[in-house]
Amino acid sequence: MALSGRALVAAMCAGQVGNLLPHVGVPAVMALHLIPQWGLSASEAGMMASSFALGYMLAVPLLTALTDRIDARLILLIGSAVSGLATFTFRLAC
Repeated sequence: MALSGRALVAAMCAGQVGNLLPHVGVPAVMALHLIPQWGLSASEAGMMASSFALGYMLAVPLLTALTDRIDARLILLIGSAVSGLATFTFRLAC
């Protein structure tokens, strides 16, 4: 099933929310909730907050190469869904 028109735009917007969630959500809860609750140092909290960026950096070259064989929109949608799901499941660890 190929998305087009408004459904594609809605899916891409939802995908961007999934992509941006870790950049906003994790740092927002880090200082008030995770650092005191888990007894983290500032360095440990920084490593946790930057781990998403590291994973993103490692995944981008592979996913970019896949766009030669698979539609880039599909890769973006799946990657965004995985990113959003990972951020929501991070809540379970809290």
